[in-house]
Amino acid sequence: LFDLAKSYFELVPHDEDFGQTLGYWGVGAGPHIVLPFLGPSNLRDTVSLYPTSLVNPIDYQENRNYNLTNNYREILGLKVLNIVNYISLDEGRYEKLKKDVVDLYPFLRDVYEQYREQQIRE
Repeated sequence: LFDLAKSYFELVPHDEDFGQTLGYWGVGAGPHIVLPFLGPSNLRDTVSLYPTSLVNPIDYQENRNYNLTNNYREILGLKVLNIVNYISLDEGRYEKLKKDVVDLYPFLRDVYEQYREQQIRE
């Protein structure tokens, strides 16, 4: 209904990952990689998926105390809900991008790399 952290404590969410931290400290992106089911990435961001998952409360880790839930079905449901919510916010983005493109793969690679560089700068 409302965001308590923003309303009362003036805290804003920061969607950061370990790949952005590495990029901020000067680690190069490496070659462009397209991961099945995960989409575009690069070597730096692919390597950083594991450390990012260690601190994400939605990702279940047996030996930590702050898991959101211990039920694998609930974890899968949370991840699917998160992905569906993200996609639903701008459902026509892919069609808008590919409308006037001559060669789609290099264009999407450049868009992804520029997007990640912008995230690192912020």
